[in-house]
Amino acid sequence: MRTITVISGKGGTGKTTITASLAYLSGTCVAVDCDVDAPNYHLLGKSNIINKGAVVLGKIPVIDQSICTQCGLCVSTCRYQGLTPGPPVTVEPLFCEGCGVCKEVCPAGAITMEDDAEQIVMTSMTPSGVLIHSQLPPGGENSGRLVSILRSMAKAYAEEHNQELILCDGPPGIGCPVIASITGADDVLIVTEPGVSALHDVQRAAALAKHFHITPMVCINRWDVSPRYTREIMSYIESEQMIYAGSVRFDPGLEQAQWERCAPAALHTPAAEDIRKVGMNILHRRSTM
Repeated sequence: MRTITVISGKGGTGKTTITASLAYLSGTCVAVDCDVDAPNYHLLGKSNIINKGAVVLGKIPVIDQSICTQCGLCVSTCRYQGLTPGPPVTVEPLFCEGCGVCKEVCPAGAITMEDDAEQIVMTSMTPSGVLIHSQLPPGGENSGRLVSILRSMAKAYAEEHNQELILCDGPPGIGCPVIASITGADDVLIVTEPGVSALHDVQRAAALAKHFHITPMVCINRWDVSPRYTREIMSYIESEQMIYAGSVRFDPGLEQAQWERCAPAALHTPAAEDIRKVGMNILHRRSTM
């Protein structure tokens, strides 16, 4: 079983475009939308939800006011300002991190830790196989933990149904959810586009991949928008001995994929041809772990 995670240093570079195309070119796979804060993989495929489940991402303190002595020790101990001084002492859910320190320091034993709100996770069927996805509410916490749960679900499904490929559409940046997307992956593909911050973004994403002992592959999307910055990225790829997966030209015709809700690689446009070449380079390459 092979797991490929697609990332970038910032949003809007074309990660989902490439991931959905890889799924299409593979024939069948298990896809995971790891961008749980703003998922959009389902927009590039006629997905139908076949199953919904709920997972608990954390704990939240509950105060028994009949026992609480209003001493305020929990308030002064909390470093996240998750409790408001009373009387009565109350919990601030938006600030609480669910660490449980307040429970440990309460001399009256008035605080218990209970499951926080459940998060819905979904399994959908697409033309290229199963998609595992979810969406946190605005301000929702524990996105990294949710990504890990989704990936575990994808692995279990792949093992049960003898699927050989798992594709992870990663979130932008290099933060906690990206780390959760890369951990345990066999290959990492960095999708970038030529721009002022492009080289810096590639460097950050590559450093993260190398931390996990993975030599990253790099795809340059819309390369012809700025040949100058494309040359800078190519020079860096060569100097760091990374794997060049190919480039995709700018093509307004790719918007048709959104209208038709299909993978961009299924279209008959110049950029779609480039994507097919990039995709086959990636799918036919052995793991770099």
